[in-house]
This record gives sequence, C-alpha cells and structure tokens, in this order.
Amino acid sequence: MAPPEGFKKPPSMPDGLPMALEVKIKELTLAVRASEGDKKTILFTGKMNNALLDIYLLSRDLSPALRSAVFTHLSSVLPCSKDTLVKWASRLYLHKQGGRLQEPLRKLKEAVLRAMPEQINKYNKEFKIYNEAKYAKMASDDKDQKAHSEEEEERRQGQQENCWASKEVPVDGGDQAALEPACPYKDGHV
Repeated sequence: MAPPEGFKKPPSMPDGLPMALEVKIKELTLAVRASEGDKKTILFTGKMNNALLDIYLLSRDLSPALRSAVFTHLSSVLPCSKDTLVKWASRLYLHKQGGRLQEPLRKLKEAVLRAMPEQINKYNKEFKIYNEAKYAKMASDDKDQKAHSEEEEERRQGQQENCWASKEVPVDGGDQAALEPACPYKDGHV
C-alpha cells in the first residue's frame, strides 16, 4: 500500500556517522518511542538533555552538511524543529562549559582583587606627579607672561615720556611761540 500524497517519509539516519554517534542517536530514538505522555516534556528530562548534549558534542567533528542531516533526523524523532534542537543543544553545551569556568573565573577575580590596591596607589602617585608638574608649568608660564606684560607696559610708558620731552613742532606750520609735542601717543592711544 502506497503512502498518501501529503505524507512524507521521515528522514533516515545519515550514512557515514561514527559508531558512537549512531549508538547515541539510536538510544535517544528508542527512549522517545518508549516514553509515554506529553511529547514536549520528554525533551526536557535530564536523560534526554544528556543524550542530546552527547550527540551535539560527537557531531561537532562532522562536516556541516552531515551535522545538519543528524539534527534533521532528530527533528523527525523529537517534537521540535531542527533549529530548536541545535539551539537547545548549544545552550546545554554552553551551560556545561559555564560550570567548568567558574573555578578559573573565581581565581582570576581573587588575583585581580589582590593586585588592584597596588595598581590604584601607583596610578594615584603618577597622577599626583603629573598634576604637580602641570600646575608648576602653568604657574611659571603665568609668571613669564606677567613679567613680559609688565616689561611691555614699562617700555610703552618710557616711549610716551620720551616722546613728550624730546620733540616739539610748531603749531600752524609757522615759527610761532606755541609749540605742540609730536608724539604718536598724543591721544593716549597706541
């Protein structure tokens, strides 16, 4: 009897898989078929999670096409899509890795906490030296600028005084008795 037209044959297990991977897939398939009850709760048992994680780890060495075929086959056995299985398996893997990383992370944090006070003190000392040098330079620049502007002011005052005393020119262009000083600072402007 031929299957109805709308019915598709579930994907078979791909060829060329390592023996350990084939055994894990068969175990998972038998466990799903043997279980009773809601199919969605099957996936979230500890036994199923361990089997899916083992399959994920064993399939990491396969080519991408073969790996995709493995998860396509599993999606025909389990009550979820291939993408969901891949995401779930990768999360299980990351969760497992996270457990192994806790001890090294704790040691790293302790080492950082031990080293930080010394580093902070070193930074504060260097920052203090930097700021002192910066402010000393600013203060010397201000003194130099103030001394330069005082010298400039004295020079201008000296020019004005010299100007008033040195030259006098006749007013109205004649040799009159009224003379006016010839100074560029006449109006008090430079």
